[in-house]
Amino acid sequence: SELFACAGFGLRGPVLGADAEAHARLFKVNVLARLALAHAALPGMVRSGFGRIVFISSSSAFQPLPYLATYAASNAALLSMSEAWAAELAGTGVRLLVACPGGMQTNFQRAAGVKTLPSERLMAPAEVAGRLVRALPCGATTVIISSRSLAMSLLARVLPSAVTIALWKNLMLRLR
Repeated sequence: SELFACAGFGLRGPVLGADAEAHARLFKVNVLARLALAHAALPGMVRSGFGRIVFISSSSAFQPLPYLATYAASNAALLSMSEAWAAELAGTGVRLLVACPGGMQTNFQRAAGVKTLPSERLMAPAEVAGRLVRALPCGATTVIISSRSLAMSLLARVLPSAVTIALWKNLMLRLR
């Protein structure tokens, strides 16, 4: 059996720009729905000794993003949960992969109120899917799909969080 879960949405703006229920709804879709789907599929996968679960997270999983905070936090939660579950499932025949692409050519930006920059190269969903298919047999738990995601993950590891948060706050206020 296989489960590919990639639904999600974002809320752009200050924390008080949306009510608490909107933030909760985001977590319900972006994290809890995937948890429920995987939890329902896992018993059969474990019994059969084979299964693959692929969660699509985001480059936003690697650091806090002011004005897109709840979205980034939901992706960080999904990344952490996925990596931990992958370790728990080792030896069962079930493989869990979490993918962190950068911006994709979907309706996400428009729906979330995120501006697309003229110079920005968003990845086609087919390109992301192709990279996922190539990553599945490699045995990794986390796959960073784009150079944007790789840069975001590296910056989050080498720079102090106060620096990256200030940089992202400035970017989100001015450009996004």
